[in-house]
This record gives sequence, C-alpha cells and structure tokens, in this order.
Amino acid sequence: MLDLFQGLQNSGIDNFQYLLTGYLPDAATVAAVGSIAEKLKKKDPNIIWSKFPRWHLLLLVLDPVMGDDGDLYVAKEVVPVYKSIVPKADIILPNQYEAEWLSDCTLDTIDSIVPCLDRLHQVYQVKNIVISSLRLISHPGVILCCGSTARTDFTSRAFMIEASIINGPFVGTGDLFAALLLARLHPFAGELAPKDLVSPTELPLAKAVELVMASMQGVLLKTKDAMDKQFELDGDRSLLTKKEIQVAEMRACELRLVGSQDDLVRPQVAALAVEL
Repeated sequence: MLDLFQGLQNSGIDNFQYLLTGYLPDAATVAAVGSIAEKLKKKDPNIIWSKFPRWHLLLLVLDPVMGDDGDLYVAKEVVPVYKSIVPKADIILPNQYEAEWLSDCTLDTIDSIVPCLDRLHQVYQVKNIVISSLRLISHPGVILCCGSTARTDFTSRAFMIEASIINGPFVGTGDLFAALLLARLHPFAGELAPKDLVSPTELPLAKAVELVMASMQGVLLKTKDAMDKQFELDGDRSLLTKKEIQVAEMRACELRLVGSQDDLVRPQVAALAVEL
C-alpha cells in the first residue's frame, strides 16, 4: 500500500479531498493507513484527518472493520493497531461489536450507549462517532444507529435512530453505509463540529445519518423483494451442492443499487434522530 501511495506522490496526484477506509486485512495495512495520513499532514500543515472541515482539506471516514456478531474476522493483533490510529481520525464508523472492542465497554442496553460514546470521544479525542448498527434485547425487531459529535470538552451529544430489521444474507451493507455517509456530509463542509449549544438532533451528523438510514432501508427492502423472488424462481435447491447453494444465495442477495436510485438520491426519511 505504501508503495502505491509513493507512486501517487511521485506522480503529483496525492491532493486528496476524501479518504475512505474499509476492510484492511492485517496489522501492517492498518498501520500503513496511519502512515499515509501522517504523510498527507506533513505535506500541508493545515490538512487534518477529518470529516469535511473545509473544501481544500483532506476528509477521512475511518471504518474500523474488525468483526461483527461476536466474532473477530481479523487477527487479534490488528485491534491495538486500530486503536493507535483512531486518534488521528475525526470520525469513526464502528458497528456494535467493534465499538465494544475500541471502548472496552459492553453495549447491551440503551443506558450503555452514552457512556460508550463518552469513552470513545475522551480516550481517542475523536470528534465524530457513528455506531452503524446496534441490536438490543430490549428493542426486538429493530436495528439502532447511534451517533455523537463531541462538545469542546469531549462529552457526547448522543442521538439514536431506529429502523426495522430487514432479514437477509446481505453483503456490502457496511461499505454502502460508509459511502452514503461520506456523500451526505458533503453539504456540511466546515460545519461538522458546531457550537456546543447545538442539540444532538440538530447536529449535521444526525441529519446526515437520517438520510443514510432512509436510503439503506429503501435499498434493503428492494433487495429483499428481489431476493425472495429469485429464491422462488430457483425452486428446490436440495439437489444442489453446498458451493452451488452459496453461489445462488450470493447472486440473489446482491444489493439492488441500480434499481434503488431514488432511494439513494431522494430518500424518504421516516425515522428521525432522538436525543439520548
């Protein structure tokens, strides 16, 4: 990765406005992302690793992809490296499991959310946090998305949005969420960390996440409908091999992005952020 970045630097095409990270396979690659951020900072002292500070500055979304549903799918040595680079970011997008790893908190009740966000803000001095997906026993049938933009003392301004769970073996939802959030924050350039008096539900981050959640619901509903129809067309799969079944399921559950353009561009917001 560093060799590739060096090639971009040598070609004079390293004036990035956005830096969006997703799955990184090992500790060395995670560390390389941190190194790239440092190199970009040295190039221009005004550049910060952040979300939409100003038009000419670098913008980063750090999605610390480590695991989900109680399972790590990176080696354990990747976790401390992620912890070491989180302070360089202005926004992070962990899911429930990843937020627990980063904060050393347990997220199992509504009351546990604010302390977790406070700890992430204060330990890593990270300004903006979105916990992209959270499931609680107390809230059956819904998925929660929680976020916060820190005050100047790094206490949280926490908000939450509920959405109905749409069941399916969907692939790529985390990447879609991160990309949509990046796009939705663009109009708030320079305004992502407003004055402390701005309430949680009026934060630019909260307004952006409302739109993102609406888009995600639209895409997943269309994908679920198409998936069910495809399974019906496939008929009896009992005679298929395990590999053939896996291929059929992957094909059927592919996100219907092209057919969801209205949901992506003009989502109908049905769930508003509420203050925690």
